[in-house]
Amino acid sequence: MLKVLLFVVALYCIFVISVRWLFPWLVQLYIKRTLKKLNKNFEENLNSKKSYRQNSTIHQNDKKYEDIEYIDYEEIKDNT
Repeated sequence: MLKVLLFVVALYCIFVISVRWLFPWLVQLYIKRTLKKLNKNFEENLNSKKSYRQNSTIHQNDKKYEDIEYIDYEEIKDNT
């Protein structure tokens, strides 16, 4: 019974150490690596010959909607 109790206490201590020190360190390492990748991609896009307007997806689908009929939904009455 003493072996089981020592095993549970050791497992608890390992869990506490990993949650307090190991897990935050791993998260911080992940964040630093991700930021490095993002900064590298940002600098590559900044130095590329394309303009920002060509890179953006918002301006790629610019269309003029002059022929679309406006519908006022407040004037439509429900026949129920």
